[in-house]
Amino acid sequence: MTGSKHGAVADEEGVHASRVLLSEPPVPWWQRHALLIDAVTVGVVFAYNLMVIGAFTGAGRGWVANAALVVISVVLCGAYVVRRQYPFRAFAVMIVVAFAQLLLNVGVMVVDLLFVFMVFFLASRFRWTKSAPAAVVVMVWLAIALSQMFDDGLRVGYGAMTQFLVGVVVLWLAGTIVRVRRDYTESLRERARELEQQRDTQAQIAAAEERTRIAREIHDVVSHSLSVVVFMTDGALSRVRTEPARAEEALVTARDTGRQAMTEMRRMVGVLRTSEAALLGPQPGVGRLQVLVDESRAAGLPAELSVSDEPVPLSEGLDLCVYRVVQEGLTNARKHGGPTLSRVDVHLEYTNAELAVTIADDGAGPSMWLPDGAGHGLVGMRERVALYGGDVRTGVRKGGGFDLTVTLPLSGGAE
Repeated sequence: MTGSKHGAVADEEGVHASRVLLSEPPVPWWQRHALLIDAVTVGVVFAYNLMVIGAFTGAGRGWVANAALVVISVVLCGAYVVRRQYPFRAFAVMIVVAFAQLLLNVGVMVVDLLFVFMVFFLASRFRWTKSAPAAVVVMVWLAIALSQMFDDGLRVGYGAMTQFLVGVVVLWLAGTIVRVRRDYTESLRERARELEQQRDTQAQIAAAEERTRIAREIHDVVSHSLSVVVFMTDGALSRVRTEPARAEEALVTARDTGRQAMTEMRRMVGVLRTSEAALLGPQPGVGRLQVLVDESRAAGLPAELSVSDEPVPLSEGLDLCVYRVVQEGLTNARKHGGPTLSRVDVHLEYTNAELAVTIADDGAGPSMWLPDGAGHGLVGMRERVALYGGDVRTGVRKGGGFDLTVTLPLSGGAE
Protein backbone atom coordinates (compact mmCIF):
# COMPACT_ATOMS: atom_id res chain seq x y z
CA MET A 1 0.00 0.00 0.00
CA THR A 2 2.84 2.37 0.92
CA GLY A 3 4.66 1.61 -2.31
CA SER A 4 1.53 2.28 -4.35
CA LYS A 5 1.04 5.61 -2.55
CA HIS A 6 4.65 6.59 -3.24
CA GLY A 7 4.19 5.53 -6.85
CA ALA A 8 1.02 7.62 -7.16
CA VAL A 9 2.79 10.63 -5.63
CA ALA A 10 5.71 10.16 -8.03
CA ASP A 11 3.33 9.96 -10.98
CA GLU A 12 1.55 13.13 -9.86
CA GLU A 13 4.89 14.91 -9.45
CA GLY A 14 5.94 13.74 -12.92
CA VAL A 15 2.69 14.97 -14.45
CA HIS A 16 3.07 18.29 -12.63
CA ALA A 17 6.65 18.67 -13.84
CA SER A 18 5.56 17.84 -17.36
CA ARG A 19 2.81 20.43 -17.20
CA VAL A 20 5.25 23.03 -15.91
CA LEU A 21 7.60 22.34 -18.81
CA LEU A 22 4.80 22.30 -21.36
CA SER A 23 3.20 25.50 -20.11
CA GLU A 24 4.49 28.52 -21.94
CA PRO A 25 6.49 30.78 -19.60
CA PRO A 26 5.21 34.33 -19.12
CA VAL A 27 6.65 36.79 -21.60
CA PRO A 28 9.10 39.13 -19.80
CA TRP A 29 8.20 42.78 -19.78
CA TRP A 30 11.25 43.73 -21.86
CA GLN A 31 10.03 41.45 -24.63
CA ARG A 32 6.51 42.83 -24.46
CA HIS A 33 7.89 46.37 -24.79
CA ALA A 34 10.86 45.66 -27.07
CA LEU A 35 10.07 48.48 -29.49
CA LEU A 36 9.74 51.00 -26.68
CA ILE A 37 13.07 49.91 -25.19
CA ASP A 38 14.75 50.16 -28.60
CA ALA A 39 13.30 53.62 -29.13
CA VAL A 40 14.51 54.84 -25.74
CA THR A 41 17.95 53.27 -26.21
CA VAL A 42 18.42 54.71 -29.69
CA GLY A 43 17.04 58.11 -28.62
CA VAL A 44 19.41 58.40 -25.66
CA VAL A 45 22.44 57.22 -27.65
CA PHE A 46 21.64 59.50 -30.60
CA ALA A 47 21.07 62.58 -28.42
CA TYR A 48 24.30 62.05 -26.48
CA ASN A 49 26.13 61.36 -29.74
CA LEU A 50 24.99 64.74 -31.15
CA MET A 51 26.42 66.52 -28.12
CA VAL A 52 29.72 64.73 -28.50
CA ILE A 53 29.87 65.57 -32.21
CA GLY A 54 29.30 69.21 -31.44
CA ALA A 55 31.70 69.41 -28.50
CA PHE A 56 34.60 67.24 -29.62
CA THR A 57 34.36 65.51 -32.97
CA GLY A 58 33.10 68.57 -34.79
CA ALA A 59 35.75 70.89 -33.42
CA GLY A 60 37.76 72.32 -36.31
CA ARG A 61 35.60 70.58 -38.94
CA GLY A 62 33.23 72.08 -41.43
CA TRP A 63 29.48 71.69 -41.45
CA VAL A 64 29.69 69.13 -44.27
CA ALA A 65 31.74 66.74 -42.13
CA ASN A 66 29.43 67.25 -39.17
CA ALA A 67 26.38 66.64 -41.36
CA ALA A 68 27.99 63.44 -42.67
CA LEU A 69 28.55 62.26 -39.08
CA VAL A 70 24.92 62.98 -38.25
CA VAL A 71 23.78 61.00 -41.30
CA ILE A 72 26.04 58.12 -40.26
CA SER A 73 24.54 58.22 -36.77
CA VAL A 74 20.98 58.18 -38.17
CA VAL A 75 21.74 55.17 -40.41
CA LEU A 76 23.37 53.27 -37.54
CA CYS A 77 20.38 53.93 -35.27
CA GLY A 78 17.87 53.02 -37.98
CA ALA A 79 19.64 49.76 -38.84
CA TYR A 80 19.77 48.87 -35.16
CA VAL A 81 16.01 49.41 -34.77
CA VAL A 82 15.15 46.96 -37.61
CA ARG A 83 17.65 44.30 -36.48
CA ARG A 84 14.88 41.98 -35.21
CA GLN A 85 13.31 41.71 -38.67
CA TYR A 86 16.54 41.79 -40.70
CA PRO A 87 19.39 40.84 -38.34
CA PHE A 88 22.28 40.26 -40.75
CA ARG A 89 21.18 42.86 -43.29
CA ALA A 90 21.04 45.43 -40.51
CA PHE A 91 24.49 44.37 -39.30
CA ALA A 92 25.89 44.61 -42.84
CA VAL A 93 24.53 48.15 -43.22
CA MET A 94 25.94 49.14 -39.83
CA ILE A 95 29.41 47.78 -40.54
CA VAL A 96 29.57 49.38 -44.01
CA VAL A 97 28.56 52.76 -42.57
CA ALA A 98 31.06 52.31 -39.72
CA PHE A 99 33.94 51.78 -42.17
CA ALA A 100 32.73 54.84 -44.05
CA GLN A 101 33.00 56.68 -40.74
CA LEU A 102 36.73 55.84 -40.68
CA LEU A 103 37.19 57.79 -43.91
CA LEU A 104 36.30 60.95 -41.99
CA ASN A 105 39.11 60.17 -39.52
CA VAL A 106 36.70 60.32 -36.59
CA GLY A 107 37.63 57.17 -34.72
CA VAL A 108 34.91 56.00 -32.35
CA MET A 109 31.67 57.87 -31.66
CA VAL A 110 29.11 57.32 -28.93
CA VAL A 111 26.65 55.89 -31.45
CA ASP A 112 29.12 53.09 -32.12
CA LEU A 113 28.03 51.67 -28.77
CA LEU A 114 25.16 50.11 -30.74
CA PHE A 115 27.70 47.68 -32.22
CA VAL A 116 28.22 46.18 -28.77
CA PHE A 117 24.47 45.69 -28.38
CA MET A 118 24.34 44.22 -31.88
CA VAL A 119 27.02 41.63 -31.07
CA PHE A 120 25.07 40.55 -27.97
CA PHE A 121 21.85 40.39 -30.01
CA LEU A 122 23.33 38.18 -32.74
CA ALA A 123 25.02 35.87 -30.21
CA SER A 124 21.73 35.44 -28.31
CA ARG A 125 19.77 34.57 -31.45
CA PHE A 126 22.08 32.56 -33.72
CA ARG A 127 24.65 29.78 -33.46
CA TRP A 128 28.25 30.72 -32.88
CA THR A 129 29.14 29.85 -36.48
CA LYS A 130 27.09 32.90 -37.54
CA SER A 131 27.56 35.26 -34.59
CA ALA A 132 31.30 34.74 -34.07
CA PRO A 133 32.31 36.12 -37.52
CA ALA A 134 30.20 39.21 -36.83
CA ALA A 135 31.96 39.70 -33.49
CA VAL A 136 35.36 39.34 -35.19
CA VAL A 137 34.42 41.97 -37.81
CA VAL A 138 33.37 44.37 -35.04
CA MET A 139 36.66 43.78 -33.20
CA VAL A 140 38.68 44.45 -36.37
CA TRP A 141 36.74 47.64 -37.01
CA LEU A 142 37.11 48.69 -33.38
CA ALA A 143 40.88 48.14 -33.45
CA ILE A 144 41.20 50.28 -36.57
CA ALA A 145 38.93 53.01 -35.20
CA LEU A 146 40.74 53.17 -31.85
CA SER A 147 44.14 53.28 -33.52
CA GLN A 148 43.11 56.57 -35.16
CA MET A 149 42.68 58.09 -31.72
CA PHE A 150 46.21 57.37 -30.43
CA ASP A 151 47.33 60.93 -31.19
CA ASP A 152 44.07 62.67 -30.27
CA GLY A 153 43.39 64.48 -27.08
CA LEU A 154 41.85 61.38 -25.53
CA ARG A 155 45.21 59.63 -25.78
CA VAL A 156 43.72 56.16 -26.27
CA GLY A 157 46.44 53.55 -25.71
CA TYR A 158 46.87 49.85 -26.29
CA GLY A 159 45.62 49.04 -22.80
CA ALA A 160 42.33 50.81 -23.44
CA MET A 161 42.03 49.10 -26.83
CA THR A 162 42.51 45.72 -25.20
CA GLN A 163 39.79 46.49 -22.69
CA PHE A 164 37.35 47.44 -25.45
CA LEU A 165 38.11 44.26 -27.41
CA VAL A 166 37.78 42.07 -24.31
CA GLY A 167 34.46 43.76 -23.63
CA VAL A 168 33.20 42.74 -27.06
CA VAL A 169 34.28 39.14 -26.43
CA VAL A 170 32.58 39.10 -23.02
CA LEU A 171 29.31 40.37 -24.47
CA TRP A 172 29.47 37.82 -27.28
CA LEU A 173 29.97 35.06 -24.70
CA ALA A 174 27.09 36.41 -22.61
CA GLY A 175 24.79 36.38 -25.63
CA THR A 176 25.90 32.84 -26.49
CA ILE A 177 25.13 31.65 -22.96
CA VAL A 178 21.66 33.21 -23.18
CA ARG A 179 21.01 31.42 -26.48
CA VAL A 180 22.29 28.06 -25.19
CA ARG A 181 20.11 28.32 -22.08
CA ARG A 182 17.06 29.24 -24.16
CA ASP A 183 17.68 26.37 -26.59
CA TYR A 184 18.15 23.95 -23.70
CA THR A 185 14.89 25.05 -22.10
CA GLU A 186 13.07 24.67 -25.43
CA SER A 187 14.57 21.20 -25.89
CA LEU A 188 13.24 20.24 -22.46
CA ARG A 189 9.79 21.48 -23.45
CA GLU A 190 9.96 19.54 -26.70
CA ARG A 191 11.03 16.43 -24.83
CA ALA A 192 8.16 16.95 -22.37
CA ARG A 193 5.72 17.25 -25.29
CA GLU A 194 7.06 14.01 -26.76
CA LEU A 195 6.77 12.26 -23.39
CA GLU A 196 3.20 13.51 -22.99
CA GLN A 197 2.33 12.21 -26.45
CA GLN A 198 3.95 8.87 -25.61
CA ARG A 199 2.04 8.76 -22.32
CA ASP A 200 -1.23 9.44 -24.13
CA THR A 201 -0.41 6.77 -26.71
CA GLN A 202 0.46 4.24 -24.02
CA ALA A 203 -2.74 5.11 -22.17
CA GLN A 204 -4.73 4.50 -25.35
CA ILE A 205 -2.96 1.18 -25.91
CA ALA A 206 -3.57 0.16 -22.30
CA ALA A 207 -7.23 1.16 -22.61
CA ALA A 208 -7.57 -0.86 -25.81
CA GLU A 209 -5.93 -3.89 -24.19
CA GLU A 210 -8.22 -3.52 -21.18
CA ARG A 211 -11.28 -3.31 -23.43
CA THR A 212 -10.13 -6.45 -25.23
CA ARG A 213 -9.60 -8.26 -21.93
CA ILE A 214 -13.01 -7.24 -20.65
CA ALA A 215 -14.60 -8.26 -23.95
CA ARG A 216 -13.03 -11.71 -23.59
CA GLU A 217 -14.29 -12.06 -20.02
CA ILE A 218 -17.80 -10.90 -20.91
CA HIS A 219 -17.92 -13.19 -23.93
CA ASP A 220 -16.72 -16.19 -21.96
CA VAL A 221 -19.21 -15.65 -19.15
CA VAL A 222 -22.22 -14.40 -21.09
CA SER A 223 -21.88 -16.67 -24.10
CA HIS A 224 -21.54 -19.82 -22.00
CA SER A 225 -24.30 -18.91 -19.55
CA LEU A 226 -26.75 -17.69 -22.16
CA SER A 227 -26.22 -20.76 -24.31
CA VAL A 228 -27.10 -22.92 -21.30
CA VAL A 229 -30.14 -20.77 -20.53
CA VAL A 230 -31.38 -20.88 -24.12
CA PHE A 231 -30.75 -24.61 -24.39
CA MET A 232 -32.56 -25.39 -21.14
CA THR A 233 -35.43 -23.04 -21.94
CA ASP A 234 -35.96 -24.69 -25.31
CA GLY A 235 -35.99 -28.08 -23.62
CA ALA A 236 -38.48 -26.90 -21.00
CA LEU A 237 -40.81 -25.48 -23.64
CA SER A 238 -40.82 -28.75 -25.52
CA ARG A 239 -41.66 -30.76 -22.38
CA VAL A 240 -43.84 -28.34 -20.43
CA ARG A 241 -47.04 -30.38 -21.22
CA THR A 242 -45.70 -33.89 -21.61
CA GLU A 243 -43.04 -33.91 -18.85
CA PRO A 244 -43.73 -31.01 -16.51
CA ALA A 245 -41.29 -32.28 -13.86
CA ARG A 246 -38.35 -32.30 -16.26
CA ALA A 247 -39.45 -28.97 -17.68
CA GLU A 248 -39.42 -27.50 -14.18
CA GLU A 249 -35.96 -28.97 -13.56
CA ALA A 250 -34.69 -27.42 -16.79
CA LEU A 251 -36.12 -24.03 -15.85
CA VAL A 252 -34.48 -24.22 -12.41
CA THR A 253 -31.15 -24.94 -14.08
CA ALA A 254 -31.68 -22.02 -16.46
CA ARG A 255 -32.57 -19.76 -13.52
CA ASP A 256 -29.46 -20.75 -11.53
CA THR A 257 -27.23 -20.30 -14.56
CA GLY A 258 -28.70 -16.87 -15.19
CA ARG A 259 -28.10 -15.86 -11.59
CA GLN A 260 -24.52 -17.07 -11.79
CA ALA A 261 -24.03 -15.04 -14.97
CA MET A 262 -25.46 -11.95 -13.27
CA THR A 263 -23.06 -12.44 -10.36
CA GLU A 264 -20.13 -12.66 -12.78
CA MET A 265 -21.30 -9.54 -14.61
CA ARG A 266 -21.62 -7.59 -11.35
CA ARG A 267 -18.09 -8.62 -10.43
CA MET A 268 -16.69 -7.41 -13.75
CA VAL A 269 -18.63 -4.14 -13.56
CA GLY A 270 -17.19 -3.70 -10.08
CA VAL A 271 -13.72 -4.24 -11.47
CA LEU A 272 -14.37 -1.45 -13.97
CA ARG A 273 -15.49 0.93 -11.26
CA THR A 274 -12.67 0.24 -8.79
CA SER A 275 -9.33 -1.51 -8.75
CA GLU A 276 -9.08 -4.91 -10.36
CA ALA A 277 -6.93 -6.40 -7.60
CA ALA A 278 -9.49 -5.52 -4.93
CA LEU A 279 -12.50 -7.15 -6.59
CA LEU A 280 -11.30 -10.02 -8.69
CA GLY A 281 -11.36 -12.38 -5.74
CA PRO A 282 -11.00 -16.15 -6.22
CA GLN A 283 -11.13 -17.07 -9.91
CA PRO A 284 -12.35 -20.35 -11.37
CA GLY A 285 -9.60 -22.67 -12.45
CA VAL A 286 -8.72 -26.29 -13.18
CA GLY A 287 -10.24 -27.34 -9.86
CA ARG A 288 -13.70 -26.31 -11.08
CA LEU A 289 -13.51 -28.03 -14.46
CA GLN A 290 -15.41 -31.04 -13.21
CA VAL A 291 -18.19 -28.77 -11.94
CA LEU A 292 -18.26 -27.02 -15.30
CA VAL A 293 -18.50 -30.33 -17.15
CA ASP A 294 -21.21 -31.59 -14.79
CA GLU A 295 -23.21 -28.41 -15.33
CA SER A 296 -22.89 -28.83 -19.09
CA ARG A 297 -23.97 -32.45 -18.83
CA ALA A 298 -26.95 -31.46 -16.70
CA ALA A 299 -27.86 -28.95 -19.41
CA GLY A 300 -27.97 -31.74 -21.98
CA LEU A 301 -24.43 -31.63 -23.37
CA PRO A 302 -22.84 -35.12 -23.22
CA ALA A 303 -19.44 -34.02 -21.91
CA GLU A 304 -16.73 -36.02 -20.11
CA LEU A 305 -13.51 -34.86 -18.40
CA SER A 306 -10.27 -36.85 -18.26
CA VAL A 307 -6.75 -36.02 -17.05
CA SER A 308 -3.43 -37.64 -17.96
CA ASP A 309 -0.40 -37.67 -15.65
CA GLU A 310 -0.13 -35.86 -12.34
CA PRO A 311 -1.52 -32.31 -12.30
CA VAL A 312 0.88 -29.54 -11.31
CA PRO A 313 0.04 -26.25 -9.56
CA LEU A 314 -0.63 -23.35 -11.90
CA SER A 315 -0.52 -19.63 -11.38
CA GLU A 316 -3.86 -17.84 -10.99
CA GLY A 317 -3.66 -16.38 -14.48
CA LEU A 318 -2.84 -19.67 -16.18
CA ASP A 319 -5.39 -21.49 -14.04
CA LEU A 320 -8.13 -19.08 -15.17
CA CYS A 321 -6.93 -19.36 -18.77
CA VAL A 322 -7.40 -23.16 -18.76
CA TYR A 323 -10.88 -22.80 -17.27
CA ARG A 324 -11.92 -20.23 -19.88
CA VAL A 325 -10.55 -22.38 -22.70
CA VAL A 326 -12.64 -25.36 -21.60
CA GLN A 327 -15.66 -23.12 -21.02
CA GLU A 328 -15.38 -21.68 -24.53
CA GLY A 329 -14.84 -25.13 -26.03
CA LEU A 330 -18.01 -26.48 -24.39
CA THR A 331 -19.95 -23.39 -25.48
CA ASN A 332 -18.82 -23.83 -29.09
CA ALA A 333 -19.75 -27.51 -29.02
CA ARG A 334 -23.19 -26.67 -27.67
CA LYS A 335 -23.75 -23.87 -30.19
CA HIS A 336 -22.30 -25.49 -33.31
CA GLY A 337 -22.45 -29.23 -32.69
CA GLY A 338 -25.83 -29.59 -34.36
CA PRO A 339 -28.19 -32.54 -34.10
CA THR A 340 -25.42 -35.10 -34.70
CA LEU A 341 -23.58 -34.19 -31.51
CA SER A 342 -23.47 -37.16 -29.14
CA ARG A 343 -20.19 -36.77 -27.24
CA VAL A 344 -17.75 -34.07 -26.09
CA ASP A 345 -14.42 -35.14 -24.59
CA VAL A 346 -12.39 -32.71 -22.48
CA HIS A 347 -8.87 -33.98 -21.90
CA LEU A 348 -5.97 -32.42 -19.97
CA GLU A 349 -2.48 -33.84 -20.50
CA TYR A 350 0.39 -32.70 -18.29
CA THR A 351 4.01 -33.08 -19.39
CA ASN A 352 7.24 -31.75 -17.93
CA ALA A 353 7.00 -28.50 -19.85
CA GLU A 354 3.47 -28.16 -21.23
CA LEU A 355 -0.19 -28.56 -20.52
CA ALA A 356 -2.32 -29.67 -23.47
CA VAL A 357 -6.07 -29.08 -23.32
CA THR A 358 -8.20 -30.85 -25.93
CA ILE A 359 -11.95 -30.45 -26.49
CA ALA A 360 -13.17 -32.90 -29.14
CA ASP A 361 -16.75 -33.51 -30.27
CA ASP A 362 -18.49 -35.53 -32.99
CA GLY A 363 -20.86 -32.76 -34.08
CA ALA A 364 -21.00 -30.61 -37.18
CA GLY A 365 -18.36 -28.10 -36.08
CA PRO A 366 -18.12 -24.31 -36.50
CA SER A 367 -17.21 -24.50 -40.20
CA MET A 368 -20.79 -25.37 -41.06
CA TRP A 369 -22.15 -22.45 -39.03
CA LEU A 370 -19.67 -19.64 -39.59
CA PRO A 371 -18.16 -18.52 -42.91
CA ASP A 372 -14.62 -18.37 -41.60
CA GLY A 373 -14.91 -21.21 -39.11
CA ALA A 374 -14.30 -18.98 -36.08
CA GLY A 375 -16.25 -16.42 -34.09
CA HIS A 376 -15.35 -13.93 -31.39
CA GLY A 377 -14.92 -16.74 -28.89
CA LEU A 378 -12.04 -18.39 -30.71
CA VAL A 379 -10.45 -15.00 -31.41
CA GLY A 380 -10.62 -14.11 -27.72
CA MET A 381 -9.29 -17.56 -26.83
CA ARG A 382 -6.27 -17.10 -29.10
CA GLU A 383 -5.58 -13.70 -27.51
CA ARG A 384 -5.87 -15.12 -24.00
CA VAL A 385 -3.64 -18.11 -24.75
CA ALA A 386 -1.07 -15.91 -26.51
CA LEU A 387 -0.61 -13.95 -23.27
CA TYR A 388 0.92 -17.09 -21.75
CA GLY A 389 2.96 -18.09 -24.80
CA GLY A 390 0.54 -20.84 -25.77
CA ASP A 391 -0.79 -22.12 -29.07
CA VAL A 392 -4.32 -22.83 -30.34
CA ARG A 393 -5.05 -25.41 -33.03
CA THR A 394 -8.48 -26.15 -34.46
CA GLY A 395 -9.68 -28.48 -37.16
CA VAL A 396 -12.38 -30.80 -38.42
CA ARG A 397 -11.95 -34.45 -37.46
CA LYS A 398 -11.74 -37.10 -40.16
CA GLY A 399 -14.64 -39.15 -38.81
CA GLY A 400 -16.76 -36.06 -38.27
CA GLY A 401 -16.68 -33.54 -35.48
CA PHE A 402 -14.40 -30.75 -34.36
CA ASP A 403 -11.12 -30.66 -32.41
CA LEU A 404 -9.85 -27.74 -30.31
CA THR A 405 -6.35 -28.19 -28.87
CA VAL A 406 -4.60 -25.61 -26.71
CA THR A 407 -0.98 -26.02 -25.63
CA LEU A 408 0.28 -23.89 -22.72
CA PRO A 409 3.88 -23.83 -21.46
CA LEU A 410 4.04 -24.54 -17.74
CA SER A 411 7.04 -22.24 -17.40
CA GLY A 412 4.76 -19.32 -18.22
CA GLY A 413 2.45 -19.96 -15.32
CA ALA A 414 3.78 -22.62 -12.95
CA GLU A 415 4.31 -21.57 -9.39
